[in-house]
Amino acid sequence: MKQIKIIFWILIIAFIGLFIYQNQLLFLDKQTIRIDLRFAGFELLDLPNVVILMACFFIGLLLSYFFGLSVRYRSKKMIKLLKMNLVSCQEEITRLNSKLESPDDPGLEEKEDQAA
Repeated sequence: MKQIKIIFWILIIAFIGLFIYQNQLLFLDKQTIRIDLRFAGFELLDLPNVVILMACFFIGLLLSYFFGLSVRYRSKKMIKLLKMNLVSCQEEITRLNSKLESPDDPGLEEKEDQAA
């Protein structure tokens, strides 16, 4: 299975390399980025398309990371609460088991006799 994964990743990397090689002219072509607002306009340097694509990719990566932070925070908080609940339930189980093993309550024996 490990060899299949290695072969799979080698093929993926080879296809990406082939795609980049065949589209070098597109990636190296320069574009000017213009931002036109009603009150102002900006024009940035001529940048190769590959730089623009990589910038968009990393901006999207950062946005998804920051939007995921709140989900991770809530999940960690929920895990902490569930662990505390688990500890209290385990303490309750231990307390009930110890009470079952050594019945000090005389009423418990009477209830067992009535049940039988």
